[in-house]
Amino acid sequence: MRRVHLTTVALLLCATPLSAQQRTAAERLGQPRDAKLLIIHADDLGVAHSVDSASFAALDRGAVTSASAMVPTPWIAEVAAYAKAHPDADIVVVGHGGSIRAAVAQALGLGPARALALQIDPLSLTRLDRIADASGVVWSIGCINA
Repeated sequence: MRRVHLTTVALLLCATPLSAQQRTAAERLGQPRDAKLLIIHADDLGVAHSVDSASFAALDRGAVTSASAMVPTPWIAEVAAYAKAHPDADIVVVGHGGSIRAAVAQALGLGPARALALQIDPLSLTRLDRIADASGVVWSIGCINA
């Protein structure tokens, strides 16, 4: 099963102070509370073929373990082909309100008029899971405007 996440914002961990009860990012990754971490992320897939080629090579070698694609972009079909060829890869797609609205409308089977009525809030998280099996593709909506 491959998951596709649509989001208008990455992590905002820096925007909220940590209380004494919350685990640090290092702890959530199984490291000591005060560990210094270097997280390398491939960003902006789909913008250019050169970005895609370098990012795919880094993903294949394990040099990076995460990547995000932007939509709409000129090379997004290349990203989709990579994702199809690598079904275990989690692909994060960063989009804007219109792109997210269109994806949610497609998942819900809404026509254009109803799709335009969908409200996608700024700095919110919308999650769609694409579940593909032998019988076809089904979309599951995890959340909208979380």
